[in-house]
Amino acid sequence: MEDTNNDQAIGERLEEINGLIAPYRLAWVDPKQDCIPPEKNARYMSKDQLNRLADNIRQDGFLSQLPFGVKQSDGKYLILSGNHRIKAAVKAKQRRVLILFGLEADFDKNRRLALQLSHNAIVGEDDPLILRDIYSEIDDLLSKEYTGLIDEMLQSIKPVELADLPQPEIPLYELRFVFCQAEREYVHQVLDQLERHGVSKQESAVVIGDPDRFIEVITLVKKHIDIQDRSIALLHMCRICDDYLKLNPQPTV
Repeated sequence: MEDTNNDQAIGERLEEINGLIAPYRLAWVDPKQDCIPPEKNARYMSKDQLNRLADNIRQDGFLSQLPFGVKQSDGKYLILSGNHRIKAAVKAKQRRVLILFGLEADFDKNRRLALQLSHNAIVGEDDPLILRDIYSEIDDLLSKEYTGLIDEMLQSIKPVELADLPQPEIPLYELRFVFCQAEREYVHQVLDQLERHGVSKQESAVVIGDPDRFIEVITLVKKHIDIQDRSIALLHMCRICDDYLKLNPQPTV
């Protein structure tokens, strides 16, 4: 009952505010029941990013940025900007969220699509093919200009052609290493130097292209310096390679 009374009080106050901020308005809505996503959305977010956003919303208890939508004739809100905020709010079990919206009569197709592309500023990344697809649906030059996107850039995006791997399947190996930023940059630097140096199998260095030999060497290094962490072992190997490169600065190829 208390929540219902609060919702009613908030709604009444928003009605007063909405008279002052037209043409846009504010609404206190159920993110799960009242909000619907667009048919296409070029903005995507990884599962980890969405979980972090949901955790932030759960901790704050509200959205720090307002989603924007268009109120349809059925009373639902088509969310043009902030769909991931809405999804995260549902995941965080937020009963109500505040959104900014416009009326359906004021937003034709071109206006909706242009707003969707221009307002999607939340952390995440665009799928370029879907982005191009949505952009191509806008048939009004001024609306295209409003998005801030460049026609030539989007039209140049081509679908990625995927080639089948030859049979039999190539065996793949995966090792996970964890470094701080400085160590990560150092490892990349040494590996790049090794590649440019053209280290061969006859030289006293690890051949990165041979996974079995690589695993064998990193196991020996772990035993030699008495550690279990393969990240530290790889860092130690890079330091050995770095010393080698300093003693042999001239490329061997």
